[in-house]
Amino acid sequence: AGGELFRKNGKTDITILFENKSAFVAECKLWKGPSYVSDGIDQLLGYLTWRDAKTSLIIFNKDNKNFSDIQNQIESIFKGHKGFVKKSDAKEGEWRFVFTKPDDLGRMIVIHVFLFDIFSKS
Repeated sequence: AGGELFRKNGKTDITILFENKSAFVAECKLWKGPSYVSDGIDQLLGYLTWRDAKTSLIIFNKDNKNFSDIQNQIESIFKGHKGFVKKSDAKEGEWRFVFTKPDDLGRMIVIHVFLFDIFSKS
């Protein structure tokens, strides 16, 4: 496993390698609003090669008191993205969405989304 490893179009936050290929690729983001998350989706999809299919976008909230408001926005952010195909699964603080790969519309990518609340008053 490694962080800031070079991939197709930049450096990923988390990459787990197995037998000389990526078993998992993830991008971490602080919650700064819907457009920032949408940009994170583009960033993550831009890292993927034709072999990559297991991906994650990990979002941390550290500045907002009302975590439920953020949770309620996640689905619409992902559904509004140009590469969105379908929602696959969801539970408290986790979602799975299927996307097309930007440079190969026949390739389906599952993005597992995790949302963590690390807000602190201080």
